[in-house]
Amino acid sequence: MSPTSTSNQLLKRLFQSPLLKNPSRWLFGIPRKHSHKFIETQNYDRRALDTNAFAQALTQTYANSRTTVLPLGCGINLTVDKSDDGCILSPIVGRDVGDVPHRLIVNNKQLIEYLKDKPKLTYHFKPLRMETLGLSLQMKSQLAPDITDMIENSYKEKIDSLFKEVSEKLPEIPTGNDGILLTTTTSKSLSQWGDGYMKIDKSIFGLKKDKYIEFANHPELSQLIIAYIDFNS
Repeated sequence: MSPTSTSNQLLKRLFQSPLLKNPSRWLFGIPRKHSHKFIETQNYDRRALDTNAFAQALTQTYANSRTTVLPLGCGINLTVDKSDDGCILSPIVGRDVGDVPHRLIVNNKQLIEYLKDKPKLTYHFKPLRMETLGLSLQMKSQLAPDITDMIENSYKEKIDSLFKEVSEKLPEIPTGNDGILLTTTTSKSLSQWGDGYMKIDKSIFGLKKDKYIEFANHPELSQLIIAYIDFNS
């Protein structure tokens, strides 16, 4: 008998162990039912997900191909334009791109920088309906040379625009547990979670005073800030 066959038989016997097949029957103190009482007493506020920026980033998805689906809140739309030797893929920050042929790429600066130097891999990010623009899927393609700068600037412009509308109304002290506190941080990471809310260094956005952005009151601004931090993480 081969070593592989012996190993497979051993694993099969192990997984047939009563302890692994039905642990709650053999381990004392393991709850055997769902804890409905926590939901009934509102220990878990399911309605909070309706305004939670992280949850909302996952609510809408896009079929990026026949085999892959991405959440719209975790991607950046790429559109296509004809170039001298093929086509150029350019970004549009935001979910609404209308009827323009587009395709999603993961919202990550390092990944996009890597793909920028790998033209052959950009084939997978060509818009599926680019033929409607008179362009062929077989055309040579590449990401816009300054694509990460374009994305960075677009995020900042959108965030700055929304900030100007609400900045004076934003409190400096957190008023709840579902929001973003722009403050002074000592963490090496761009963001950190503490005291029930997300903390981001205010210097990233050129702020001098602390500002608290509640998810429920400022959903678009919250989602843009989180997406911007994700992009640079």
